[in-house]
Amino acid sequence: MSKKSAITLQDIAKEAGVSRALVSFALNNAVQADGRKKYNVSEETEERIKEIAAKYNYRPNILARSLRVKRTSSIGVILPDISNPFFSTFARFIEDRAASRSYSAFFASTDESAARMEKAIENFVDKGIDGLIVAPCSGSEDLLRKVANNVIPVVLFDRDVEDCNVDKVLLDNSMGAQMAVRSLYGEGRRRIVMVSYSGRLSNIMDREAGYLRASAKLHIDENSYIYRADYNTCADDVGEIMRRIDFNCTDAVFFATNSLAVSGIREMLKMGVDISGKVGVATYDRGDSFDLFPYGFTSVVQPLDEFASRTFDLIVRRIEEPQAAMSKIIVSPELVKSDYYND
Repeated sequence: MSKKSAITLQDIAKEAGVSRALVSFALNNAVQADGRKKYNVSEETEERIKEIAAKYNYRPNILARSLRVKRTSSIGVILPDISNPFFSTFARFIEDRAASRSYSAFFASTDESAARMEKAIENFVDKGIDGLIVAPCSGSEDLLRKVANNVIPVVLFDRDVEDCNVDKVLLDNSMGAQMAVRSLYGEGRRRIVMVSYSGRLSNIMDREAGYLRASAKLHIDENSYIYRADYNTCADDVGEIMRRIDFNCTDAVFFATNSLAVSGIREMLKMGVDISGKVGVATYDRGDSFDLFPYGFTSVVQPLDEFASRTFDLIVRRIEEPQAAMSKIIVSPELVKSDYYND
């Protein structure tokens, strides 16, 4: 690496053998008013990173501006997809909650990319945020474990990461899936398939486990089958899945998310599948687009207001009371069964 070339955080991270986010933590690790460092980076690692930065004369202005000794009363919120109605509604609740407590909230989307999550964390640290609210994506687990190792306050919501010692607010996803299957069973459905994602996120896996558990308890598991779509090619994959399902032998479809449901219902209508009675539909969450379909179906609804308020309260507590015991809050879903419009 030439000393005359423009040096980036990635260059320093590569030479130090650490992540870009950890480089940002080390370079922003000012002493606060209480005498403690802002981020809990080991002295050896911080010294090594700063030596490399000094060797290559790394002096971005944004770092100089972010070396603060006081809190900024700001949080970063990292979402998989802020255009998704679930996450956009959550973001709005967080924004309102933050304003009521004189905090500022900054938002970033990962599009389920661990690299984008790392960049978002780096940018938020450069801004001097006091804590992070994160919905993890696949591949970000190791990064979050490092970040959460007392480096900066973190609250995970919606999705869990094993062996990550942080505050968490999660939904009882298995319960919600079991509620949906039991509802379809109560309508006389016995051949119920599930459409899910191939990504192994904790919330998706819990929904699949709940679907299988309910099917076994109701003794309809011989007809159980899970089809999985890739997140990045969701619409095309779901279309293909719908065309593979034999609707002469299937009388209900349970979708793991509202995005999957919108794509699936659209394809079923194009195929002429009778979802007004012959084939039942259940899904997680509801969006405004669901109102365009003149049929009723079952939805597992997540209490987003409670989700957001509990998540925000936890991150503020962690910022203001760093030594408080860790909390894992499980919120319960609600089953909403809509009638057909002409009923």
